[in-house]
Parts: sequence; structure tokens; C-alpha cells
Amino acid sequence: MDDTTSSPASQPDGEEAVVIRDLDTLRVLSDPLRMRMVELMGRGEWTARQLAASLGVGQTRLYHHIAVLEARGLIRLAGTRLVAGIVEKRYVAPRLLTVDPSLFGGAAETPAETVRAVDALVAAAFATVRREIERAVEAGKISIDGGGASSEATAGRGMTLAFDGARLSEARASEFRGRIEALIHEFSELSKESRPKRDALTGADSDVPSETTGAAAEPVDSAEYRLLVGFFKAADPSEHPTRR
Repeated sequence: MDDTTSSPASQPDGEEAVVIRDLDTLRVLSDPLRMRMVELMGRGEWTARQLAASLGVGQTRLYHHIAVLEARGLIRLAGTRLVAGIVEKRYVAPRLLTVDPSLFGGAAETPAETVRAVDALVAAAFATVRREIERAVEAGKISIDGGGASSEATAGRGMTLAFDGARLSEARASEFRGRIEALIHEFSELSKESRPKRDALTGADSDVPSETTGAAAEPVDSAEYRLLVGFFKAADPSEHPTRR
């Protein structure tokens, strides 16, 4: 498979979402580095130089990944500028990625191939989440005291994680999914409102408060938060899922 073939993910101009419509694109996104790149570019415009500095990898290593992501419609070119005679490109990604449900019907490829693609994507997603949580714990942003009760010292540093199951009718499941999607949309809107605007020339956050611009400062109690949500129909214990 050529990673840089046609673009099956749809991203209309001005939209905040991309729909992944084939397994090859799902596999492209399952690479942990590419997933992290897309996550960063979902917050604003980035150049390869800025991405390399943020991710701690060589800039030349990113060019192939950028080409693959752009060819698959997972990022798009936002603008260019001339730097010392070299064209520097800025890229942006959508805030939300969704997967076409028909991919899980096994119509295009065998169920085993679908399972492998989904397995790679989920593994990469959870690896990214694990790193985020580890970094937050190390930085003192999350307190895991095991006590269950909040104290003054740990207030605001809690982490909510849950895994549960329930038997629902299709109508109840659809209603519950709608509420989850509404919550995701609400969080996405808050994210857009708080997203720093990157200066097109310097790549710095252009809305950082300063004495010269007089820009309003963010509330002193504001902080970066992450949202991880999953809701799906599970296989019954009596069923035998496809195994690799």
C-alpha cells in the first residue's frame, strides 16, 4: 500500500471534523507520531520546524509523515511564507476525527483486517493518552492519592476514569450517544474559544497577554484539560469475536 495515495477522508473547507472512510486511512492515523502531530495541529497552525521542536524529533523525519497525512486528508495546508528564500508551509488539522460506521461492517475487507486496523488505532490512541496522564502526574497536575475524598491540597487535580457496561435498547443507546456527542461538541467549542492564535510569521501564540498589547489575561485558575470518551456496542460473552 502507498501511504500517499488518494484522500478518502472528507474535510470540507471550514469544517471542524474529518470522517475516516477507509481502512488505509485508519492505518495511517494509527502511527503514534502521526496521531500526536494531528493532535497538535488540531490546536492551530504549525510548521514542520515548530512540530519538530514540540515533539523532540528531527525536522526532516516529519516531512514524510506530513505528506502522508495531507494526502489522506487528515491535515491541510493553511498557508505559506518565504523564509531565507525557502517556502515554509503551515498546516492545520480538524478538531474532531470520526470513523465511518460502515468500516466496521467488513464490507470492503475481511473482518480480521478490520480488527487489525482498529487494534492499531486504539493502541496508538491509548498510548498517547497514557503519555499525557504520565506527564500530568509528573508535573503535579493530577493527584492520585487513593483516598477517594478531595482535600484542599488535591482540589482541582482529580482524574475521572470509568469503565462500565449496561444492556440498552437501540432507542436508549441512540439517545445516550446523542448526549455524549452533545457533550463532545460542547467541549470542542470551549477548546476553540481557548485555543491560542498562532502568529503567522513567528509561530508564537499571538494572544499571549503583554504590557504592550494590553491583551486580557486568562483567569488565574484556568488550565488545560483533556477529554477521553468511548461508547460502543460490545460483543456478548457467548459470541466469538474475530481473532488475529
